[in-house]
Amino acid sequence: MPRADWMHHPKLILPLDVPGMPGMLQLGRYNQTVAHAALDDHQHDGAIEICLLVRGRQTYVVDGRTYELKGGDVFLTHPGEVHSTGSRPQEKGVLYWLILSLPRRGGGLPGPKGAALANALRALPRRHFSGDASLREHCDAIMRLQLGPDGPLRSAALWHHVSGFLLRVIALASVDTSGRHGGSLQPVLEHIERHLDTPLPLPELAAKARLSLPRFKVCFRQECGMPPGEYVLRARVIRAEQLLRETERPITHIAHDLGFSSSQYFATVMKRYTRLSPSALRRRGAGSRPGPVLLRR
Repeated sequence: MPRADWMHHPKLILPLDVPGMPGMLQLGRYNQTVAHAALDDHQHDGAIEICLLVRGRQTYVVDGRTYELKGGDVFLTHPGEVHSTGSRPQEKGVLYWLILSLPRRGGGLPGPKGAALANALRALPRRHFSGDASLREHCDAIMRLQLGPDGPLRSAALWHHVSGFLLRVIALASVDTSGRHGGSLQPVLEHIERHLDTPLPLPELAAKARLSLPRFKVCFRQECGMPPGEYVLRARVIRAEQLLRETERPITHIAHDLGFSSSQYFATVMKRYTRLSPSALRRRGAGSRPGPVLLRR
């Protein structure tokens, strides 16, 4: 499959065969332009799953605790842990997941180096943390190698990128990134939340952040995991969900108040993000839980 094809493929699940690293199960990737059905409760017996959300937002629930991911975040579940997306759909965006067989203590990857790697993965101090660009680079390289032709260096390259990905995950899980951005865009995010019923032109938001427009777009994507325009649209969807559940305001009024050009466009956007029409969301009532609007860790 040519590179351009797999990069835009909506969903790929590839078995991983890494010489010298038995127990690898799969590498998956989705590139979703609309929300998909919620991920039901499931588990991976004897395997750790590591997710890298490249772009967008996603909710996961493990042992009754909810985790809200933004683009660039890493999330993992340990062997046997039941997890799902709760009541939320699998949102639009790009996500990689790697599933690695990791038996209980006393078993694991081969040799002293493999044992040390397996023990470090079992002992990761956090399941949700910020990733970096190298993680996506490793995932992209693994996908290209798995889909590409065989060659004399393919096995060595696969080992390099899989082990590099795992080692970087271990390193990042141990780093406190809570203050990495210093909440530099928090005033802008709060302004967006307060003014969803008014136009929010990007130059105005950039001026509030005291940044040039190009720099604002870069910083916003780094801190929030998506472009500012998509963030504003998603925030309006979440506000609309709340109004549909908690008020009797006519759907056309909600659409107009939140800046949607027509009821038809409003319905299209709501389906793209929630898989439900505004009227279906209203009927669902209190059973639908909104996601977060402001950036939270």
